[in-house]
Amino acid sequence: MRVEMYKLAYGNYKFCAEIDTGAEVGDNQLTLWYSEKLALETLSLAQLDARLLLKALKEPHKSLLLPYLDEIKHAEQQSIEQEIARLLQPYSTQKIPGNVKQRIRQLREKIHSMLQTLEARFVQEEILTLDRDSFDLNAIEQDCHIYGEWHFLRDFFFEEATYDNIRRFCHDFALDEAVRQEAIAREARWAKRNALFTRNLLSVVGEKALLSNDGSYMRSALELFRWLDLHFEEVLANPEYQRINALDQPAKNMPPIHDSDASIRPAVELFKNLPGTAIRHSCQGVSAKIDMGDYSLLTITPHEEYAYIAFNTMGYLLHDAIIDRLHEFPTITTERIPCNFNTGLFLRSTGDNIRFREEIYQLARQIHSILTAGCEARGSDEPERLITGWETANNPAYPPQTSDCADILPGRLEWLCLPEQIEGTLLQISHLNHWAKAADRLYYDDRQGLYSVKARFLKQAYYNGTVQPVGYVDGGAAFPKNFAVESAAAVAADFLLETLEDKKRGQRGNEYSNAAMRLFQRITGQPFLVQDKEQTIALKQEQAEAVIHSYLHDLIEQARQTHQPIAHQRLEELLVFPGEILDIAVTRYRYISTWDDLDKNELRKLDPEGLSLISFGYESASARYIFHLPFRTAQEFLPEDEITRLRGHVSSERKEYGSAYGRTITAEESNSHPIEELLQTLGVNISKICPHKLERKQERTIQPSRQWHEPDNNEDGYQQYLYEMPRKKHKARKKKRPQ
Repeated sequence: MRVEMYKLAYGNYKFCAEIDTGAEVGDNQLTLWYSEKLALETLSLAQLDARLLLKALKEPHKSLLLPYLDEIKHAEQQSIEQEIARLLQPYSTQKIPGNVKQRIRQLREKIHSMLQTLEARFVQEEILTLDRDSFDLNAIEQDCHIYGEWHFLRDFFFEEATYDNIRRFCHDFALDEAVRQEAIAREARWAKRNALFTRNLLSVVGEKALLSNDGSYMRSALELFRWLDLHFEEVLANPEYQRINALDQPAKNMPPIHDSDASIRPAVELFKNLPGTAIRHSCQGVSAKIDMGDYSLLTITPHEEYAYIAFNTMGYLLHDAIIDRLHEFPTITTERIPCNFNTGLFLRSTGDNIRFREEIYQLARQIHSILTAGCEARGSDEPERLITGWETANNPAYPPQTSDCADILPGRLEWLCLPEQIEGTLLQISHLNHWAKAADRLYYDDRQGLYSVKARFLKQAYYNGTVQPVGYVDGGAAFPKNFAVESAAAVAADFLLETLEDKKRGQRGNEYSNAAMRLFQRITGQPFLVQDKEQTIALKQEQAEAVIHSYLHDLIEQARQTHQPIAHQRLEELLVFPGEILDIAVTRYRYISTWDDLDKNELRKLDPEGLSLISFGYESASARYIFHLPFRTAQEFLPEDEITRLRGHVSSERKEYGSAYGRTITAEESNSHPIEELLQTLGVNISKICPHKLERKQERTIQPSRQWHEPDNNEDGYQQYLYEMPRKKHKARKKKRPQ
């Protein structure tokens, strides 16, 4: 809101001082405007007042035209005066009624407006048709007060914003040519100080003080103003200030660039070429700030403190690609510019504008290459969905799907795990968890993908402080039971001696021949020699089996003590392979020959913490949840001291639990919610986490061999059909040798 405070006039200038409550320091700031009196020679006759034109009229036009004007005015006025006299005549000796008084008043107002109209028409038709030489303009120069447009002159801040200071400044400006030229050129002392003050005010004071109600903003602003009043000359003379200021000034004799600055123009052009992208404006930002001890100051240049690109619109593909890659570019963020409350699509610097200029070009080039190829593959006829704001900090009507490498947008993941959203998110995760256990409906790889989504959300919720690790489920007791040590030692000893015999007979060895020779030396303490083919191998089956058994026992015990998994290379050194020592599922057994053939779930059997779990809990007045994560998964993001603390809270309860508003969430309820809808609500890209796209397992019916037999008794009048189910043929499980 603007409030006019003072009006002043000196010489050919008039001034207006006003308060603008929306200015930098509100009512502690007065803004001064000025307007200059226009010279008569620059004005047309039509711009001059009619009375001034009549006054400036020269002879003989003055003697001819003015009496004629008076005659016309008198005639028109006389007719109305006569009408007024007729109205008054009946009431010469009595009181005039109110309606008659009102009518007389209206007629007198009519006389006034009529005379003005007659005068204006007369000037338009008779006076303005004369040449300019017919007027003596010098005679009316002192009476003519026509001013030009208002122009901003300067601001007065804090204690200098007084009437006396403003009056003194206006007087000097109007009457002293040197002062006036210095002020207009912004070369005066106050102009340089004010420019530094307004340039650095928000940067120095900060958004926190700006939004506070404790007066800290005004106190900080006053301190900065007084400091600059004392030190601004020192700032301007600083060599670093002059270097940065020269570096950031726009190049001379260059055409103006309205849409971007030179350092980020290539990135802007790449973004502009993408479908659906409209850029509002951009800025390359200052190159650096000047450290003056008490303050870090911006130079006076056209560039903002933070470099940025502001988009009007962009497509979802571009939106998702940017969000997916932001973690690769630490100087680029989508957060709002400090002290700038404009919302929309901004990519801005975090403070290092020099690095931002490089990274924004790298980001634009990567995305342009990927999306251009994607658009060509998709076809140009497909409409592009456009957005006008980042969809990572609120719940969008259309949950954005990541288009490239990530399974969920990081911003949306963080938002879903905030305290305001966490209960709804955990409800969805509870339903998802039941689907992840539905081995009869979903394929293994898809269920593992669902478990990974669960882990992502629990990890983010832990970082947000909305769920807490509450317990440790020890799975170490079952660890030794994973190993068939005796049979593995027997098979390994047999394989060792068989390989050594082949080597001694000069047969071509396999890839494990060298390992067998090293194991022989490890057991006997002597190298294996192949020169004497007739000599018996100095190692018995029982001895080899006992030593390998001892080695295996030591490996298992060491793993239990250190809580670290057994390296499968250590087992290979003992010629022990998965099929001999681990319990491998029948459906997987024929596909496994070496340790490299095992999947993550099977390798977990080598880990003493493979079956251990970390419990994460959430509890409020309306909901309670307990979720488990594998120990190794939780260990990736939990601090070591937290792991140590949890080991002191051992629990045997391996059951997960969820309830909302006093009602337990069951598997039947969860299965009634399609898993596709759950993932869409969470904003998860299904194609990135589920290789089978959540395809349901088909019900495989066994077609029995159908044989018809003659019934023993046909008295019932119908035939009986007997069905024989085929018997499954179980092959004997053989110990496999590595080929």
